[in-house]
Amino acid sequence: MPLNKYIEEHVLQPLQMNDTGFYVKPENIERVAKPGPKANWPSVYPTSPPKIFLGGQGLVSTAPDYLRFIQMLMNGGQLDGVRLLGKNTVEYMTADHLGSSIPKKGPGYFLGKGTGFGLGFAVRESLGEPPVPGKVGDYAWMGAGGTSFFVSPSEELCAVFMTEVNNMGIMAYYARLLKIMVMQAIVD
Repeated sequence: MPLNKYIEEHVLQPLQMNDTGFYVKPENIERVAKPGPKANWPSVYPTSPPKIFLGGQGLVSTAPDYLRFIQMLMNGGQLDGVRLLGKNTVEYMTADHLGSSIPKKGPGYFLGKGTGFGLGFAVRESLGEPPVPGKVGDYAWMGAGGTSFFVSPSEELCAVFMTEVNNMGIMAYYARLLKIMVMQAIVD
């Protein structure tokens, strides 16, 4: 089964992610966010299926669809009665897999102090070292196309942030700012 069909049948349809796929349907192109006049990159979305479907990149989505996927992860692999992953699988994915044998410091380690790496996620390992508020076990990631998210399982909270920025420094700034504002808003 081609990758795009598998993802559609086993992930997107069960989670009701109707606005997610490997290309933007031509009738939906006007719904796509446009980069500002000072953007340093053109935002060109495919309006027909790509020649090669890649498992690690290439999906286009909406914030509500992306949030449904993140909610599924936060809920231990299920959403609205649909189970995509086992709870133990999600726990394994969101645990640090670097261990102590790989240095987690220096300029090459962009995740920063107090943060490990799971299977596709930056994973918070301590309370005081990371530069943003949060809890041990929080996980997050940023995509090259301007999407970022975080999940705080202990707070039963997740957030997605979508931009049209091709600058990881700027994206990281706003992703951190979003988490700071959201976590500081929790009063109980």
